[in-house]
Amino acid sequence: MPKKIVKFLLSDISYASRDQKEISVLKEMGFNVEVLCIGNHSENIINELGIKIKKIEDLHLNYSQKKISRFAKILRRKVELIKLLRAYNADCISCHDLDALLLGWMAGLFIFGKKKPLLIYDSHEYEAGRNTSGTRNKFRTWLIIKLEKFLMGKVSFSLMVNDTIAQEIQKLHHLREKPYVVRNIPPYWNIDEDICLEQRKLLCETLKLPIDTFFVMYHGGLTSGRGIEKLIEATKDLEGVAVLLLGYGNQEYIQTLKEFITKLSPQPKVSFLAAVPYKDLWKYLGIADVGMVTIENVCLSYYYSLPNKLFENIQSLTPVIGSNFPEIRHIIENYNIGLICDPSNTKSITDCIIRMRSEKKEYNLYIANLKDAKKTLCWENEKLILKKTYTNIISN
Repeated sequence: MPKKIVKFLLSDISYASRDQKEISVLKEMGFNVEVLCIGNHSENIINELGIKIKKIEDLHLNYSQKKISRFAKILRRKVELIKLLRAYNADCISCHDLDALLLGWMAGLFIFGKKKPLLIYDSHEYEAGRNTSGTRNKFRTWLIIKLEKFLMGKVSFSLMVNDTIAQEIQKLHHLREKPYVVRNIPPYWNIDEDICLEQRKLLCETLKLPIDTFFVMYHGGLTSGRGIEKLIEATKDLEGVAVLLLGYGNQEYIQTLKEFITKLSPQPKVSFLAAVPYKDLWKYLGIADVGMVTIENVCLSYYYSLPNKLFENIQSLTPVIGSNFPEIRHIIENYNIGLICDPSNTKSITDCIIRMRSEKKEYNLYIANLKDAKKTLCWENEKLILKKTYTNIISN
């Protein structure tokens, strides 16, 4: 019988591209893979790979209720999830973050010997420095660090999303070995540049902009801390430049962005494009002349981050302007595929956009380098690390 691995996350796997890629690799390796996650409503489905996915409806907490009522509701949900995890009788539980890892560990309490499920900590952020909008005080942060150290002592292995975070985790918890690193990199994209050009022409017709408009694109979640306001402000004095914002977000935040735009003088050209299916993303990224990865330094997790949008721009052959942060800078400079800037400085962003637009020889060099970089920076290579980390589970 193949060993059973349960991928457990407290969010919807439909929006977790890294988890989706991981479970496909585990299936490819011969594991019996199932998923337990949270969704908009409860359902049991089987995806195209034949993997069973159980979704539990989100709590939809009412913050007008008393705290004790909300706490009781959350506690009942946690107990429910622990019972569900135990019922799987899994050989291994791969946990998406620290909250999931705590529940995974609790599900294995009082189970002994070979029946006790192995735990994997598959962290997607630097937990000790996450952007929590000020909801964590120093004491709570200290508790989280202590909890993470305790739980990491209970796992078979840990996965981090980049080398910087893995090194920081090793130092923070005084680990003998650095956690494994598996970056969130898309598979190799076979793009059709003619289709991208047709998509660009269609967009220009829709927006009533000339075909030689210099398109600067941000794609992903539309939320604060991603450098969107700075990007918009950086283009307000640039003739022939338009900003494309491709993705989804809270409508209140999007409305504040629109109000922010109307107050600028001169008013920049900014267009909001609806999120598109992942399989079609390359067609839209291929419209852009520059991809923006100018995340802001609002927390350590952001500063240490290596956003998947950076690799998606690489796969779509779009030169990048990125934040001068360790991991982002390393990729951009090592492969010479774009420019780095100070994301807190509007002039720094403006100067990079002007340079991208005016230095044609340099820009063409970035395009040439992207064609080489995308061959290396693809999931087909990255997943080999993931396979290696799970090999011991298969052999035991």
